[in-house]
Amino acid sequence: MSFTLCNEGLPKYYSGSTDAGVLVIHGFTGRPGEMDYLARSLHDQGYTVSVPRLPGHGTSQKDFLRCTWRDWYRRVLDAYLDLGASCSRIYIAGLSMGGLLALMLASEQKCEAVAAAAPAIVITPQYSLSMTPLMGLFVKAKLKKDYVFEHDPQQNPEVHHLESEYYRYLMPGALAQLYRLQKKTRSCLNRVTAPVLVITSEQDEVVPPAAGVYLEQRLASREFKHLVYQESPHVIVNECEKQRAAEDIIHWFVRFSR
Repeated sequence: MSFTLCNEGLPKYYSGSTDAGVLVIHGFTGRPGEMDYLARSLHDQGYTVSVPRLPGHGTSQKDFLRCTWRDWYRRVLDAYLDLGASCSRIYIAGLSMGGLLALMLASEQKCEAVAAAAPAIVITPQYSLSMTPLMGLFVKAKLKKDYVFEHDPQQNPEVHHLESEYYRYLMPGALAQLYRLQKKTRSCLNRVTAPVLVITSEQDEVVPPAAGVYLEQRLASREFKHLVYQESPHVIVNECEKQRAAEDIIHWFVRFSR
């Protein structure tokens, strides 16, 4: 079976001018393209930046439903090892599910610091994941009757295509994999010792600021900081406060440079 990979889904790699690299991880149903503002901002500071495409993302719904959380984590681990071949210092940044993957990776591999934007360690009640493993046994994907496309004449046609493939369906089978990843990440938080920055937003309908409180109470990190924004929706690194998010993440990484 073949799948079409959109440019928005292509992995990004920016070679930097220092020995420091940043692994940037997108979120559930996301794509490398939505992390590009952060990636370019980091690269402007001299970092080598790698933004891998998680399996099943940026292609099609059928491709997505074939993947598990282990596939996603394996891709992140591979990207980390590849980055380590050219960089002696590695930092990790993740959005939403990417924040979970970043924390899990930090629990097993050496890194200088972590930045997690809207980390999906806690989900708002209306997006509860606990029933998805059972639901996924019976329903893989179901069309959302109330989904409305936001028409934007300036929107990249590829983004519209990906919205059609991923966002207009409820996919309990895939959400069950996110739930399993969430549980796995929670079990390893006490092994994360790297400094961790968490960014959440009062306007995020998916991940509440309580996610930062949850992590602060459970991480073994020697340094921890939680910033709460007031305006950003869920994709904090690519929305109205993306410049602020990039600057805060850069400042956090610089703080722990050697």
